[in-house]
Amino acid sequence: MGKVLNAILFGASSLCMACRGYAGQQPASPTQHQQENQADASTNGIKPRASAERYAAQARLKDVGIGATLLTADEVLRVFTTDLNSCCVVLEVGLYPETGRSLEIARKDFSLRVAGSDSAVKPFSPNLLAMTLKLSPRGGSMTPHGSVGVGYGVGGADPRTGQLGGHSVDTSAEVSLGKPPSDSQPSELDRQLMELELTKKGLPEGSVSTPVAGYLYFPLTKKKKRARRQLECTLAGEKITLALP
Repeated sequence: MGKVLNAILFGASSLCMACRGYAGQQPASPTQHQQENQADASTNGIKPRASAERYAAQARLKDVGIGATLLTADEVLRVFTTDLNSCCVVLEVGLYPETGRSLEIARKDFSLRVAGSDSAVKPFSPNLLAMTLKLSPRGGSMTPHGSVGVGYGVGGADPRTGQLGGHSVDTSAEVSLGKPPSDSQPSELDRQLMELELTKKGLPEGSVSTPVAGYLYFPLTKKKKRARRQLECTLAGEKITLALP
């Protein structure tokens, strides 16, 4: 009994010390914020290919090279536990800053457009994508349900930013999400695990000075059979368009 009481008292003491430490924290300085961004870029993403030329589409600016490949449905099934084929176009992107140069990467700087269309869509954030999916019969993976994207109201998903909230007036793009399966909603743990997978494999954000790669998850939009998609992005202050085979 004495050992149990001592353990309880020790735990309470540790909790109080943690609370006092949290209350005394100061707002993160710019240096700390930069370090967090660099940590994100170093811990997330996948191994980049040998060069930008190893991707299906590639280009080179003054200080950075970029390569991109559109994953097939079979490749998506092999790469991800989460079933993304019914909701997303998955793009593998590699970025190659010149030696001695740093590059700022932000998801919001990328867009996907059907060639010839007036509308472009922004990639989903892993958090938003996890919120829109429910469990499917495919081995515990998830599949989308409901509607996301065009025609949302306040609190909906903005196809331009991939974030919740805001208003949209763009109705020219149609997001195809399919019918909801009849099985149950995922638990909070399911969503956390799926968000973790999408984040860890996603294109890193932040400041980088070495090659990085990862996936971007774009809303699935309708297109004509022979129409091609193109990736648009802003890197180092320059706009670039990659036609995807």
